[in-house]
Order: sequence, then structure tokens, then C-alpha cells
Amino acid sequence: MSKIFTAEEKATRAYDAFMIKNVMGRHAYYHSWGMHPEEFEDIWSKRDDVSWGNNGGYQMGRETLIKYYVEPHIGAEPKPGELFMHTLTTPLIEIADDGETAQAMWYTPGYGSGPDGGVNWMHERYAIDFIKEDGEWKIWHFFVGTDFSMEFGTKLSDPKKGPGGPPPGGEQEPDPNVLRIPGITDPKFGWPNYPPFPKPYATFSETVSYGPEPFLNKEGK
Repeated sequence: MSKIFTAEEKATRAYDAFMIKNVMGRHAYYHSWGMHPEEFEDIWSKRDDVSWGNNGGYQMGRETLIKYYVEPHIGAEPKPGELFMHTLTTPLIEIADDGETAQAMWYTPGYGSGPDGGVNWMHERYAIDFIKEDGEWKIWHFFVGTDFSMEFGTKLSDPKKGPGGPPPGGEQEPDPNVLRIPGITDPKFGWPNYPPFPKPYATFSETVSYGPEPFLNKEGK
């Protein structure tokens, strides 16, 4: 049975949902401008178990994210022709009954261009666990699921499959804190029905994390 909220609790939850949307709006701007160091400091959790994942797997842990998500952007200037934008649509936000965490999903149509003049467009889905720290909502686990990514001008009936972002860990030597998941792939169209849509829940232990935990549990790690 769903919890019945008082008028004051409903107002608080509406405000929380608004603030979560603002967090993601900041992410969209930070990412577009390549400001990952500022983003990580401003809107990410200070916990050690933060994660970022995509169809290829996960970067797990604070130090790993700093290595792969933050450090490549320190002091980096955009090259002529480089431009990235991932818009945010269809927000679906569920705040835990205890008000300590939230799960949310967005569709994110976007595009990316490089110095060579090539342009890809893509449809992706963000699935994110948020956690409240010192009264502010922060990103805890961030998953990017790519439906498709292809060059401009390519027919949808016969796409040239493009990347859904770099595989976790990039081209570096294997990292024990990078979990590769061959089962989550970028097929011709669509991707496995993962992760599930956010649903009402009481506390985080009752829901499916958008971090690597479900896959670690399968592997007995």
C-alpha cells in the first residue's frame, strides 16, 4: 500500500523533484561545455561508491571516476568543430518515502560533433540514483543506456552504428574498478530492457540500484 502523504510532505516532495531537475539541467550544461571537473565537484555525491555506467559497463568508485570522468577534462580546451549536447526530456522521478534517495529517468536525444566534421546523433536514456547530502540532492549512480547512435544522414533502416560514449575505462590497461558487461550492448536498434523504470519505493534497500550492484551480485562479487 502506498504511503499517504500530508500536504506538507507533498509540498516538500514537489520541491525535491524540482531541485533534482535542476541538478540534471546543470549536468547537461556542464557536459556540453566539457566542464566535468566542475560538475563532479558541484553536483556529484561525496561518497566513495559513486559510479558512471553505459552499455559497456561501469566505472566504479570515486577515484576511478576522477581518473576517467574528470581528469581528461582538466585544462582541456574544446577543439574547433567539437560540440556535444544531450537534451533532457520525459522526466520520471520517484522520491523514496523516507526522502533520503530518489530514482529518475530521462530520455536524452542529442548530438556530438568532432574536429573532423563528423556528426553523430543519438537517443539515450539516463537512469540515475540521487542521494540527499546536507539537504542537497546529488548524483550517486549515473547510467547511460544508448538506443542508437549514428552519423547524420544515415538511414534508420540501415544505420552505421555509432558509439554510445566511450567504453568505461577508455583505452587504458584493464582497471579492477572498471566493470565490463558484454551483455549490455548497443545493438542495431534498442537495447535490453535495463534498467527498469523508477517505481515508488520506501527506502533504497527496496529498489534496484542503477549502479553496478545488480551485476556484481550476479557475479558473486
